Amino acid sequence: MATTTGTTEFIYLTFNPSVRPEDVDNDEGKLFMDAYNAVAQQDDGYLSSCWGRTVEDENKIVWAIDRSTTPTTTSTTALLPSLTPLLAPSTKPQTYLLAVSEPITQTILLQSRVIELVVLALPATLSPTEKSNVTNSVTALSDALLSLSTSRCVAAQSVTPAWAIEPASVPHVDSPSGTAVLKALIVGWESKEAHERARETEAFKRTIMPIREVVLKGVEGLEMRHVRFQE
Repeated sequence: MATTTGTTEFIYLTFNPSVRPEDVDNDEGKLFMDAYNAVAQQDDGYLSSCWGRTVEDENKIVWAIDRSTTPTTTSTTALLPSLTPLLAPSTKPQTYLLAVSEPITQTILLQSRVIELVVLALPATLSPTEKSNVTNSVTALSDALLSLSTSRCVAAQSVTPAWAIEPASVPHVDSPSGTAVLKALIVGWESKEAHERARETEAFKRTIMPIREVVLKGVEGLEMRHVRFQE
């Protein structure tokens, strides 16, 4: 098993349509980029970051930050309130912190045209053996996705699973204990359509089944999405 050496924080934001960080003349976009750049200057252990729009809804933004440490607090905690004017009505930022064996923003997130982000919710009462079984099932799925090769389907370009360490657990009505732990699966594809074709293969259907047997309903706001990341 790889040794955890750092963390990656993911922040989900839903912007108003007028927010255009890509446009240097867009004042609202500049407000986001000011916060984005401030993290690099203020965070101990900061390594790199990237952000992107989701394919499903371009107003939904994902911001990812690599750090060499597990922070007790982060500068994003203080910075996020300043982004409130940019957010769509009735939405709020959602964040999770992953334990990773190596930084992923430069080596994974920016290396594929589309990144699939999946956050699995699992019962917090899983025993060590059950948790190990989940890890083994995810490994089998990862191996299958990386080995796909048919006339209609190309393999995933990368698969990175990671357990969330913050939040340590989330409320979940379907969990026996009322709480769930989170495990993320980060998959690089050449396109969203490539992922959709992969889901039709027997290899995917076979290896996803053991995971579906234990996974709970997804956490609201952390639904699966496809993201095009940029710096």
